[in-house]
Amino acid sequence: MVWTNERVLSFAPDDATAQRGKELSTIRKWQGLSGNERMVWGECKSSGTAYYKTSVDFKGPAFKCTCPSRKFPCKHIIGLMLLFVNNSEAFRISDELSDWVAEWQNKRDQRIDSPDQEKEDEAKQQKKDTAKAQRKAKRLEQMKLGLADVEIWLTDLIRQGILNVEEQSGSFWNDMAARAVDAKLGEIGKRIRLLELIQRSDSNWTEQLLAELSEIFLIAEGYKRIEKLPPNLQNDLFTLGGITIKREELEQQDGLQDQWMVMGEVEVQELDMLKRRTWLYGLQSKCFALLLEYKPVFINDDYKRHWKVGSVLEGTLVYYPSNYPLRAILKNNEAITPERIEWFAFPHFSEFQSSYADALAKNPWLPIFPCTFQHIIPIVDKDKLFLIDKDKKTLPVRDRAQLKWQLIGLSGGHPIQIFGEWENGAFYPLSVVKDGRFVIL
Repeated sequence: MVWTNERVLSFAPDDATAQRGKELSTIRKWQGLSGNERMVWGECKSSGTAYYKTSVDFKGPAFKCTCPSRKFPCKHIIGLMLLFVNNSEAFRISDELSDWVAEWQNKRDQRIDSPDQEKEDEAKQQKKDTAKAQRKAKRLEQMKLGLADVEIWLTDLIRQGILNVEEQSGSFWNDMAARAVDAKLGEIGKRIRLLELIQRSDSNWTEQLLAELSEIFLIAEGYKRIEKLPPNLQNDLFTLGGITIKREELEQQDGLQDQWMVMGEVEVQELDMLKRRTWLYGLQSKCFALLLEYKPVFINDDYKRHWKVGSVLEGTLVYYPSNYPLRAILKNNEAITPERIEWFAFPHFSEFQSSYADALAKNPWLPIFPCTFQHIIPIVDKDKLFLIDKDKKTLPVRDRAQLKWQLIGLSGGHPIQIFGEWENGAFYPLSVVKDGRFVIL
Protein backbone atom coordinates (compact mmCIF):
# COMPACT_ATOMS: atom_id res chain seq x y z
CA MET A 1 0.00 0.00 0.00
CA VAL A 2 1.33 3.41 -0.95
CA TRP A 3 1.55 5.92 1.89
CA THR A 4 0.83 9.56 1.06
CA ASN A 5 0.46 12.74 3.07
CA GLU A 6 -3.32 12.52 2.68
CA ARG A 7 -3.41 8.96 4.00
CA VAL A 8 -1.21 9.84 6.98
CA LEU A 9 -3.30 12.89 7.87
CA SER A 10 -6.48 10.81 7.70
CA PHE A 11 -5.35 9.10 10.92
CA ALA A 12 -5.11 12.40 12.85
CA PRO A 13 -7.90 12.64 15.48
CA ASP A 14 -8.44 16.35 14.72
CA ASP A 15 -7.14 19.26 12.64
CA ALA A 16 -4.98 20.59 15.49
CA THR A 17 -3.10 17.28 15.80
CA ALA A 18 -2.64 17.16 12.02
CA GLN A 19 -1.17 20.68 12.02
CA ARG A 20 1.17 19.97 14.91
CA GLY A 21 2.21 16.73 13.23
CA LYS A 22 3.19 18.71 10.12
CA GLU A 23 5.32 21.01 12.31
CA LEU A 24 7.16 17.96 13.72
CA SER A 25 7.88 16.40 10.31
CA THR A 26 11.38 17.85 10.18
CA ILE A 27 14.70 16.08 10.83
CA ARG A 28 15.92 18.59 13.44
CA LYS A 29 13.10 17.53 15.79
CA TRP A 30 14.20 13.86 15.80
CA GLN A 31 17.05 11.55 16.70
CA GLY A 32 17.64 7.85 16.05
CA LEU A 33 15.44 7.71 12.93
CA SER A 34 15.43 4.10 11.70
CA GLY A 35 13.21 1.67 9.86
CA ASN A 36 12.77 -1.52 7.86
CA GLU A 37 10.18 -2.98 5.53
CA ARG A 38 7.65 -3.24 8.35
CA MET A 39 8.35 -0.46 10.84
CA VAL A 40 9.79 3.01 11.38
CA TRP A 41 10.81 4.54 14.69
CA GLY A 42 12.57 7.52 16.22
CA GLU A 43 12.74 9.80 19.24
CA CYS A 44 11.13 13.25 19.11
CA LYS A 45 12.30 16.13 21.31
CA SER A 46 9.72 17.33 23.81
CA SER A 47 9.21 20.93 24.95
CA GLY A 48 11.74 20.19 27.70
CA THR A 49 14.85 18.05 27.31
CA ALA A 50 13.24 14.61 27.19
CA TYR A 51 12.64 12.63 24.00
CA TYR A 52 9.43 10.75 23.26
CA LYS A 53 9.93 7.29 21.78
CA THR A 54 7.65 6.92 18.74
CA SER A 55 7.15 3.96 16.42
CA VAL A 56 4.80 2.91 13.62
CA ASP A 57 4.06 -0.65 12.55
CA PHE A 58 2.71 -0.58 8.99
CA LYS A 59 1.31 -4.06 9.57
CA GLY A 60 -2.06 -2.91 10.81
CA PRO A 61 -1.15 -0.10 10.96
CA ALA A 62 -0.43 0.34 14.66
CA PHE A 63 1.17 3.20 16.58
CA LYS A 64 3.13 3.66 19.79
CA CYS A 65 4.39 6.82 21.54
CA THR A 66 5.59 7.44 25.10
CA CYS A 67 4.24 11.01 25.26
CA PRO A 68 1.39 11.75 27.73
CA SER A 69 -1.02 13.03 25.07
CA ARG A 70 -4.63 11.91 25.42
CA LYS A 71 -5.08 12.09 21.65
CA PHE A 72 -4.29 9.02 19.56
CA PRO A 73 -2.50 8.85 17.28
CA CYS A 74 -0.65 11.84 18.70
CA LYS A 75 1.19 14.61 16.88
CA HIS A 76 4.52 12.75 17.21
CA ILE A 77 3.15 9.71 15.37
CA ILE A 78 1.68 11.90 12.61
CA GLY A 79 4.97 13.81 12.38
CA LEU A 80 7.04 10.62 12.14
CA MET A 81 4.87 9.20 9.35
CA LEU A 82 4.88 12.47 7.39
CA LEU A 83 8.66 12.65 7.72
CA PHE A 84 8.96 9.09 6.41
CA VAL A 85 6.64 9.79 3.45
CA ASN A 86 8.50 12.95 2.42
CA ASN A 87 12.08 12.21 3.49
CA SER A 88 12.60 8.45 3.72
CA GLU A 89 16.34 8.81 3.13
CA ALA A 90 16.60 10.36 6.61
CA PHE A 91 15.82 6.92 8.11
CA ARG A 92 18.66 4.47 8.66
CA ILE A 93 17.74 1.01 7.37
CA SER A 94 18.13 -1.43 10.25
CA ASP A 95 17.16 -5.04 10.91
CA GLU A 96 18.21 -4.57 14.55
CA LEU A 97 15.37 -3.05 16.52
CA SER A 98 15.86 -0.80 19.51
CA ASP A 99 14.91 -2.59 22.73
CA TRP A 100 11.73 -0.58 23.19
CA VAL A 101 10.69 -1.17 19.55
CA ALA A 102 11.42 -4.91 19.76
CA GLU A 103 9.38 -5.24 22.97
CA TRP A 104 6.39 -3.52 21.36
CA GLN A 105 6.70 -5.58 18.16
CA ASN A 106 6.80 -8.85 20.12
CA LYS A 107 3.64 -7.93 22.00
CA ARG A 108 1.95 -7.04 18.73
CA ASP A 109 2.99 -10.30 17.11
CA GLN A 110 1.57 -12.25 20.04
CA ARG A 111 -1.77 -10.46 19.68
CA ILE A 112 -1.77 -10.96 15.90
CA ASP A 113 -1.23 -14.70 16.45
CA SER A 114 -4.27 -14.64 18.76
CA PRO A 115 -6.77 -12.45 16.86
CA ASP A 116 -9.67 -13.22 19.19
CA GLN A 117 -7.64 -12.16 22.20
CA GLU A 118 -6.51 -9.03 20.36
CA LYS A 119 -10.09 -8.03 19.62
CA GLU A 120 -11.07 -8.70 23.22
CA ASP A 121 -8.14 -6.61 24.52
CA GLU A 122 -8.95 -3.78 22.14
CA ALA A 123 -12.61 -3.83 23.15
CA LYS A 124 -11.71 -3.71 26.83
CA GLN A 125 -9.26 -0.85 26.28
CA GLN A 126 -11.74 1.07 24.16
CA LYS A 127 -14.42 0.65 26.84
CA LYS A 128 -11.95 1.79 29.49
CA ASP A 129 -10.85 4.82 27.46
CA THR A 130 -14.44 5.80 26.70
CA ALA A 131 -15.44 5.60 30.37
CA LYS A 132 -12.39 7.64 31.35
CA ALA A 133 -13.15 10.31 28.74
CA GLN A 134 -16.77 10.51 29.89
CA ARG A 135 -15.74 10.91 33.53
CA LYS A 136 -13.28 13.61 32.61
CA ALA A 137 -15.81 15.48 30.46
CA LYS A 138 -18.37 15.35 33.27
CA ARG A 139 -15.87 16.64 35.81
CA LEU A 140 -14.67 19.38 33.45
CA GLU A 141 -18.25 20.59 33.05
CA GLN A 142 -18.66 20.66 36.85
CA MET A 143 -15.40 22.57 37.19
CA LYS A 144 -16.41 25.16 34.59
CA LEU A 145 -19.72 25.78 36.39
CA GLY A 146 -17.89 26.06 39.70
CA LEU A 147 -15.32 28.49 38.29
CA ALA A 148 -18.11 30.65 36.87
CA ASP A 149 -19.43 30.87 40.43
CA VAL A 150 -15.93 31.71 41.73
CA GLU A 151 -15.55 34.40 39.07
CA ILE A 152 -18.80 36.10 40.15
CA TRP A 153 -17.60 36.00 43.78
CA LEU A 154 -14.24 37.52 42.80
CA THR A 155 -15.88 40.27 40.74
CA ASP A 156 -18.17 41.21 43.62
CA LEU A 157 -15.23 41.24 46.04
CA ILE A 158 -13.22 43.61 43.82
CA ARG A 159 -16.24 45.82 43.17
CA GLN A 160 -16.86 46.27 46.89
CA GLY A 161 -13.17 46.95 47.58
CA ILE A 162 -10.48 44.69 49.04
CA LEU A 163 -10.35 46.61 52.32
CA ASN A 164 -13.91 45.51 53.04
CA VAL A 165 -12.73 41.94 53.63
CA GLU A 166 -11.35 43.07 57.00
CA GLU A 167 -14.95 43.22 58.19
CA GLN A 168 -15.72 39.67 57.01
CA SER A 169 -15.76 36.63 59.27
CA GLY A 170 -14.06 33.32 58.49
CA SER A 171 -17.26 32.01 56.91
CA PHE A 172 -16.83 34.52 54.07
CA TRP A 173 -13.82 32.51 52.86
CA ASN A 174 -14.84 29.04 54.04
CA ASP A 175 -18.26 29.10 52.39
CA MET A 176 -16.80 29.96 48.99
CA ALA A 177 -14.03 27.41 49.47
CA ALA A 178 -16.62 24.72 50.24
CA ARG A 179 -18.60 25.59 47.11
CA ALA A 180 -15.41 25.25 45.06
CA VAL A 181 -14.68 21.83 46.57
CA ASP A 182 -18.24 20.70 45.79
CA ALA A 183 -17.58 21.68 42.16
CA LYS A 184 -14.55 19.32 42.06
CA LEU A 185 -12.16 22.26 42.47
CA GLY A 186 -10.22 21.03 45.48
CA GLU A 187 -7.05 23.01 44.76
CA ILE A 188 -8.99 26.23 44.12
CA GLY A 189 -10.93 25.67 47.35
CA LYS A 190 -7.65 25.31 49.23
CA ARG A 191 -6.33 28.56 47.73
CA ILE A 192 -9.48 30.44 48.73
CA ARG A 193 -9.19 29.18 52.33
CA LEU A 194 -5.57 30.36 52.41
CA LEU A 195 -6.64 33.89 51.38
CA GLU A 196 -7.80 34.57 54.94
CA LEU A 197 -4.31 33.73 56.24
CA ILE A 198 -2.76 36.29 53.88
CA GLN A 199 -4.98 38.99 55.36
CA ARG A 200 -3.92 38.10 58.92
CA SER A 201 -0.21 37.37 58.46
CA ASP A 202 1.30 40.38 56.68
CA SER A 203 1.07 44.14 57.01
CA ASN A 204 1.32 44.35 53.21
CA TRP A 205 -1.58 41.92 52.83
CA THR A 206 -3.61 43.95 50.31
CA GLU A 207 -0.98 43.62 47.57
CA GLN A 208 -0.51 39.89 48.15
CA LEU A 209 -4.24 39.29 48.32
CA LEU A 210 -4.85 41.14 45.06
CA ALA A 211 -2.10 39.10 43.35
CA GLU A 212 -3.65 35.82 44.52
CA LEU A 213 -7.18 36.91 43.54
CA SER A 214 -5.86 37.86 40.09
CA GLU A 215 -4.29 34.44 39.66
CA ILE A 216 -7.51 32.64 40.60
CA PHE A 217 -9.37 34.86 38.13
CA LEU A 218 -6.81 34.01 35.42
CA ILE A 219 -7.41 30.29 36.09
CA ALA A 220 -11.17 30.80 35.66
CA GLU A 221 -10.59 32.63 32.38
CA GLY A 222 -8.26 29.87 31.20
CA TYR A 223 -10.92 27.19 31.74
CA LYS A 224 -13.33 29.14 29.55
CA ARG A 225 -10.93 28.63 26.63
CA ILE A 226 -9.34 25.33 27.65
CA GLU A 227 -10.30 23.48 24.44
CA LYS A 228 -8.36 26.04 22.39
CA LEU A 229 -5.16 25.77 24.44
CA PRO A 230 -2.18 23.49 23.60
CA PRO A 231 -2.35 20.08 25.35
CA ASN A 232 0.47 20.79 27.80
CA LEU A 233 -1.06 24.11 28.84
CA GLN A 234 -4.36 22.28 29.33
CA ASN A 235 -2.49 19.94 31.68
CA ASP A 236 -1.26 22.93 33.68
CA LEU A 237 -4.85 24.11 34.11
CA PHE A 238 -6.03 20.61 35.05
CA THR A 239 -3.34 20.49 37.74
CA LEU A 240 -4.45 23.86 39.12
CA GLY A 241 -8.01 22.54 39.21
CA GLY A 242 -6.97 19.40 41.06
CA ILE A 243 -6.70 16.86 38.20
CA THR A 244 -3.25 15.26 38.03
CA ILE A 245 -1.89 12.25 36.22
CA LYS A 246 -1.41 9.24 38.51
CA ARG A 247 2.09 8.35 39.62
CA GLU A 248 1.56 4.80 38.33
CA GLU A 249 1.08 6.16 34.81
CA LEU A 250 4.27 8.22 35.03
CA GLU A 251 6.25 5.21 36.22
CA GLN A 252 5.40 3.44 32.96
CA GLN A 253 7.15 6.17 30.95
CA ASP A 254 10.84 6.06 30.05
CA GLY A 255 11.77 9.48 31.41
CA LEU A 256 15.08 11.37 31.44
CA GLN A 257 18.27 9.62 32.55
CA ASP A 258 20.75 11.91 34.31
CA GLN A 259 22.82 12.60 37.39
CA TRP A 260 20.58 14.64 39.69
CA MET A 261 22.04 16.92 42.35
CA VAL A 262 19.85 17.70 45.37
CA MET A 263 19.99 21.51 45.44
CA GLY A 264 17.64 22.41 48.28
CA GLU A 265 14.59 21.49 50.31
CA VAL A 266 11.80 23.35 52.09
CA GLU A 267 8.73 22.28 54.06
CA VAL A 268 5.63 24.47 54.31
CA GLN A 269 2.26 24.01 55.96
CA GLU A 270 -0.95 24.40 53.97
CA LEU A 271 -3.96 24.14 56.25
CA ASP A 272 -3.85 20.62 57.74
CA MET A 273 -1.11 19.28 55.42
CA LEU A 274 2.67 19.61 55.36
CA LYS A 275 4.19 19.94 51.91
CA ARG A 276 7.85 19.27 51.18
CA ARG A 277 9.53 20.60 48.06
CA THR A 278 12.84 19.01 47.06
CA TRP A 279 14.71 20.55 44.12
CA LEU A 280 16.97 18.54 41.81
CA TYR A 281 19.30 19.69 39.04
CA GLY A 282 20.38 17.51 36.10
CA LEU A 283 24.13 17.80 35.63
CA GLN A 284 23.91 16.79 31.95
CA SER A 285 20.44 18.00 30.96
CA LYS A 286 20.83 21.33 32.84
CA CYS A 287 17.19 21.02 33.93
CA PHE A 288 15.56 21.60 37.31
CA ALA A 289 13.01 19.19 38.71
CA LEU A 290 10.68 19.36 41.71
CA LEU A 291 9.82 16.40 43.93
CA LEU A 292 6.61 17.20 45.82
CA GLU A 293 5.49 15.22 48.86
CA TYR A 294 2.66 15.62 51.39
CA LYS A 295 1.87 14.35 54.85
CA PRO A 296 -0.85 15.22 57.41
CA VAL A 297 0.08 17.69 60.15
CA PHE A 298 -1.66 15.83 62.96
CA ILE A 299 -0.48 12.31 62.14
CA ASN A 300 2.96 11.23 63.29
CA ASP A 301 4.04 9.95 59.88
CA ASP A 302 7.28 10.59 58.09
CA TYR A 303 8.01 11.11 54.42
CA LYS A 304 8.81 7.96 52.48
CA ARG A 305 12.33 9.11 51.77
CA HIS A 306 14.81 11.77 52.82
CA TRP A 307 17.10 13.58 50.40
CA LYS A 308 20.51 14.89 51.43
CA VAL A 309 21.16 18.37 50.07
CA GLY A 310 24.39 18.36 48.04
CA SER A 311 24.21 14.64 47.22
CA VAL A 312 24.00 13.32 43.64
CA LEU A 313 21.61 10.60 42.48
CA GLU A 314 21.89 8.77 39.19
CA GLY A 315 18.50 7.74 37.91
CA THR A 316 15.50 8.26 35.68
CA LEU A 317 13.21 11.22 36.17
CA VAL A 318 9.74 11.55 34.64
CA TYR A 319 8.09 14.97 34.46
CA TYR A 320 4.40 15.56 34.94
CA PRO A 321 3.01 16.88 31.63
CA SER A 322 3.28 20.68 31.58
CA ASN A 323 4.07 23.51 29.21
CA TYR A 324 7.00 24.31 31.53
CA PRO A 325 7.74 21.00 33.25
CA LEU A 326 9.14 21.13 36.77
CA ARG A 327 7.28 18.68 38.99
CA ALA A 328 8.49 15.11 38.50
CA ILE A 329 9.02 11.69 40.03
CA LEU A 330 12.41 10.02 40.39
CA LYS A 331 12.70 6.28 39.87
CA ASN A 332 15.47 3.67 39.67
CA ASN A 333 18.01 5.92 41.39
CA GLU A 334 21.14 5.39 43.45
CA ALA A 335 23.58 7.73 45.19
CA ILE A 336 26.84 8.31 43.30
CA THR A 337 29.98 10.45 43.50
CA PRO A 338 30.50 12.01 40.06
CA GLU A 339 33.98 12.86 38.87
CA ARG A 340 32.99 16.38 37.93
CA ILE A 341 30.15 18.62 39.07
CA GLU A 342 29.09 21.72 37.20
CA TRP A 343 25.80 23.57 37.17
CA PHE A 344 24.47 26.76 35.67
CA ALA A 345 24.03 29.85 37.82
CA PHE A 346 22.88 33.32 36.86
CA PRO A 347 25.78 35.81 37.08
CA HIS A 348 23.44 38.80 36.55
CA PHE A 349 19.90 39.45 37.75
CA SER A 350 18.96 40.69 34.27
CA GLU A 351 19.58 37.18 32.87
CA PHE A 352 17.44 35.67 35.61
CA GLN A 353 14.59 38.11 34.84
CA SER A 354 14.72 37.20 31.15
CA SER A 355 14.66 33.47 31.92
CA TYR A 356 11.78 33.90 34.35
CA ALA A 357 9.81 35.89 31.76
CA ASP A 358 10.31 33.06 29.23
CA ALA A 359 9.03 30.54 31.79
CA LEU A 360 5.92 32.64 32.51
CA ALA A 361 5.24 32.93 28.78
CA LYS A 362 5.05 29.13 28.66
CA ASN A 363 3.06 28.75 31.88
CA PRO A 364 1.34 31.93 33.17
CA TRP A 365 0.36 30.06 36.36
CA LEU A 366 3.90 29.06 37.31
CA PRO A 367 3.89 29.36 41.12
CA ILE A 368 7.59 28.98 41.93
CA PHE A 369 10.75 29.37 39.84
CA PRO A 370 14.01 27.68 40.94
CA CYS A 371 17.25 29.60 40.37
CA THR A 372 20.90 29.68 41.34
CA PHE A 373 22.94 32.89 41.53
CA GLN A 374 26.70 33.23 41.50
CA HIS A 375 29.02 36.13 42.36
CA ILE A 376 26.38 37.80 44.54
CA ILE A 377 26.75 39.47 47.92
CA PRO A 378 24.02 39.62 50.60
CA ILE A 379 23.47 43.07 52.11
CA VAL A 380 21.18 44.53 54.76
CA ASP A 381 19.59 47.91 54.14
CA LYS A 382 17.19 49.41 56.70
CA ASP A 383 16.92 45.98 58.33
CA LYS A 384 15.82 44.40 55.03
CA LEU A 385 17.81 41.70 53.25
CA PHE A 386 18.86 42.00 49.60
CA LEU A 387 21.22 40.31 47.17
CA ILE A 388 23.48 42.47 44.99
CA ASP A 389 25.10 41.28 41.73
CA LYS A 390 28.19 42.40 39.81
CA ASP A 391 26.16 45.14 38.10
CA LYS A 392 25.23 46.55 41.53
CA LYS A 393 21.58 45.60 40.95
CA THR A 394 19.60 44.34 43.94
CA LEU A 395 17.08 41.56 44.44
CA PRO A 396 14.71 41.44 47.44
CA VAL A 397 15.01 38.42 49.73
CA ARG A 398 12.18 36.93 51.75
CA ASP A 399 13.75 37.07 55.18
CA ARG A 400 13.11 34.75 58.10
CA ALA A 401 14.52 34.35 61.59
CA GLN A 402 18.31 34.82 61.68
CA LEU A 403 18.60 34.32 57.89
CA LYS A 404 20.12 37.72 57.18
CA TRP A 405 22.88 37.25 59.72
CA GLN A 406 23.54 33.67 58.60
CA LEU A 407 24.00 34.85 55.01
CA ILE A 408 26.12 37.82 56.03
CA GLY A 409 28.31 35.48 58.08
CA LEU A 410 28.72 32.98 55.24
CA SER A 411 29.59 35.73 52.79
CA GLY A 412 31.84 37.88 54.95
CA GLY A 413 31.43 40.59 52.32
CA HIS A 414 32.66 38.28 49.54
CA PRO A 415 30.65 36.88 46.58
CA ILE A 416 28.88 33.56 47.16
CA GLN A 417 26.76 31.11 45.18
CA ILE A 418 23.21 30.63 46.40
CA PHE A 419 20.20 28.51 45.39
CA GLY A 420 16.55 29.17 46.15
CA GLU A 421 13.03 29.84 44.94
CA TRP A 422 11.57 32.96 43.34
CA GLU A 423 8.00 33.45 44.50
CA ASN A 424 5.66 36.44 44.83
CA GLY A 425 8.31 38.96 43.82
CA ALA A 426 11.02 37.85 46.24
CA PHE A 427 13.83 35.30 46.49
CA TYR A 428 13.67 32.58 49.15
CA PRO A 429 17.19 31.16 49.78
CA LEU A 430 17.51 27.44 50.50
CA SER A 431 21.23 26.65 50.29
CA VAL A 432 24.65 28.24 49.80
CA VAL A 433 27.72 26.66 48.22
CA LYS A 434 30.82 27.59 50.23
CA ASP A 435 34.26 26.03 49.79
CA GLY A 436 32.75 23.32 47.59
CA ARG A 437 30.13 22.18 50.10
CA PHE A 438 26.43 22.88 50.55
CA VAL A 439 25.24 24.83 53.57
CA ILE A 440 21.51 24.43 54.26
CA LEU A 441 19.80 27.69 55.23
